[in-house]
Formats: sequence, structure tokens, C-alpha cells
Amino acid sequence: MKVAWFVSLAVLVSAAALPAAYGRGEARAPARQLAFDRESGGQKDRRAVTEWNAFASDLVAANLAPGPQTYTLAVVQIGVHDALNAIDRRYEPYAFAGSAPKASVAAAVAAAAHDTLVRLVPQAAAAVEAEYEAALSTVPPGAAKDAGIATGEKAAAAILARRAGDDLLAAITKPYTPGPAEPGVYQPTPPLNIVLLAGWGELRPFALRSASQFRPPHPPSVKSLQYTFDYDEVKRLGSIGSSTRTAEQTDTARFWYDVAAKEWNVVARQGLADRSADAWRAARTLAVLDISLADAVIATFDAKYHYNYWRPITAIRAGDDDGNISTKGDPTWEPLCVTPPFPEYNSTHAATAAAAAGALALELGDRHTFTVTNPSGASRTYKRFSAAAYEEGISRIYCGIHFRTAMNLGFVQGALVARHVDESVLQPLED
Repeated sequence: MKVAWFVSLAVLVSAAALPAAYGRGEARAPARQLAFDRESGGQKDRRAVTEWNAFASDLVAANLAPGPQTYTLAVVQIGVHDALNAIDRRYEPYAFAGSAPKASVAAAVAAAAHDTLVRLVPQAAAAVEAEYEAALSTVPPGAAKDAGIATGEKAAAAILARRAGDDLLAAITKPYTPGPAEPGVYQPTPPLNIVLLAGWGELRPFALRSASQFRPPHPPSVKSLQYTFDYDEVKRLGSIGSSTRTAEQTDTARFWYDVAAKEWNVVARQGLADRSADAWRAARTLAVLDISLADAVIATFDAKYHYNYWRPITAIRAGDDDGNISTKGDPTWEPLCVTPPFPEYNSTHAATAAAAAGALALELGDRHTFTVTNPSGASRTYKRFSAAAYEEGISRIYCGIHFRTAMNLGFVQGALVARHVDESVLQPLED
């Protein structure tokens, strides 16, 4: 979550149109030619799914904030799944239950991705159109291509209609009034001193029955032993000038700070290739992943604004006045990373990491060798999805922006979300 993004959102909250509030960055440049030649039909089909996922995740990372990224990718991947499923129904549909057994897979996937992206990322429409034309140019003209385009358009229209009541601008810009400046109560934090996304937890989840379905218990009282432990830990390890945080921990904090939905979709594609998954399994896996990410974000923001718990920077600076004799305050304390502009409890990074790793492990198994490359270009290699997820979560303590309890309960919430998504939507059909 970059400072530039937070600042740009603060500037855009007065905008009248959703595209402005959604956007950052320029439209993605020239389209890639999808390389289908010399591949078998099955490989072509899977490549259509994964290439469009790569394009979509790159596009949202360049144009949208992290919350809207997860929402948009969930809509896109549901559209792709339902379009593919109409050609050969192997899973329960989500929004579109049509049938087009003779349709082109490549055309159906392209049309579903195109229509959802154009609607949700209109500022990048030119890049989407270029990619769409490049994809369709590889599909021979004829009835199959026409049927594929029509099927993808219908699948996209169905999920967009299902989500038509979502007011994303209101979710981003909902006014927020801070509570009293008392121990444990969230206050806007420097250097941004703004509050964003106060309505994100009010969005309808994609699979959860409600945003509060897996709401964590109340955060620890500021007078509790657990709070004292959490306070001392983040004060030591998360300070910008910490003498106890190791160089490896500092690198971990910085590596994971800006990681969002794009990186987990890259990981998913590596896992799918490792398992030689076909197009249908790939489409289902990516849809479950992105639904899990979207619902984990909605669920954590429900908790954040329900509990309105303070961030470490506020807590540590007020440590001498919090009513806990075991906490020693430091009015000059600064975290290693910029504190995000919303309440602390629980950790969205921990929840989304657990949701992503859980969704992928349930579908593909936990053991894989894969590489995560963050937005700065740095890379790390892991042998388990769960190992990467744990490191992403704990990085927030090293950053100085979360207490350990928020991380632990974020892991629990994210894992519960992933299991619920995997067991409640897009279920395999019996032969």
C-alpha cells in the first residue's frame, strides 16, 4: 500500500465519478500477442485463462487501489469461469448458467474478461480493447468464435448485473468521525492524518453470508497482559530506528509492504502450471482465489470499523497515559513503514495472505516452489503457500503498523474465509 496511493485517494475523494476515485496510473501500453501456435488444444485453453488473468492482474495493479483490485479481479474471474463453464459445465455457475457447447474457449474467455474490465477499469479501456483485439485475432472466424464472444458477453453481463448495487465510490469515501481520544480508540495517524475506506466493510461479500460472518472477537484491553506483550513487541521491532530488528526482518517488512492481489495471482499461475491444470480447473482456482481475497478485505474492514482500535503509533506515543502501568510511552516513536489510514484491528495483509494461501492450498496443495516478485522488482522464493502467507502477515509487525493479535486473528479470519469460499461456490459437478 503505497503512500502515493493513499495521498491520491485523499485528493480524489471529492471527485464526482467512480473512475476518478478508482484510478491511479496510466492506461497499460501495447497489447501482448497471445502465443497459441504449436500448442495443443488443452494448452491453448488454459493459456487463454491464465493470459487474461495475467493481463487483468497487471492492469488493476497499475490502475486501482488494493481494495478495488480484489473486488475487480473477483468480478473478472467469475465472468471468465462462468463463460468457460457454459461451454463444458464442470462446476456450479456463479451468475451465468447458459450453455454454449460449440463456442470457442479463447473467444469466450476474452469477451468475459474484456467486458468486466472495461466496466470496472474504464480509464484503461484503450489497453483492454487492444488486448481483446489481439486475442480475437488468433481465433479463426466462424460460428464458434461468434458463439464464444456472445457467451463471454453474457457471462460478464450476469456478474455485473449481480453486483450492480455496489456503490464503490461511497465505500471509499464514506465520511468518518473519530471517536474520543481515549486509550484503545482509533485516531487518524501521521503523516497522512486522513481516514479512508470507512464503507468498504459494508459491501456485500461475494461468498460470505455477511461481512461479519467471521468477525474476530474484541481486541485485547489496553490493560491486559496480551496487550502489554503486543505493545512491547511492536515498539521494539517496528520502530524506524529499532536496534533489535534484524536486517532480514527489515527486508521482510519492506518486501511485503506493497504486495497485493497481483502478486498472489502470479503465485496461483505458477501453482497451476506446476499441477498442469486444465482450463476449467485454472478458471475455478483463480475465481476462488480472487473471491477469497475480495471477501477477506471486506471482512477485515467490517472488523476495523466495528472495533475502531488504535494503531501502534498512537498507542506507543500515549503509552504513559493509557492506564497500563507496564507500558512505557515514547512520544517521538516512529514506525518503519507509513501507517495505513484506517483502524488497526485486524490485519488485512494477514487475512488476505491467509485467504490466498488457503484457497490455493485447498485446490492445489500447499507444497509448491514458487517466486514472489514485489512491485519494486525484488523477489523471494518459497516452498509452501503457507510460508509466504506467514511472512506477509508478520511483516506488519516489523513495519510497526500492527500488533501481533491483529496478525494472528487476521490469519484465522482469512483461513476461514478461504475454506468457506471453497466449500460454498463453484462446486464440482458429479460425473
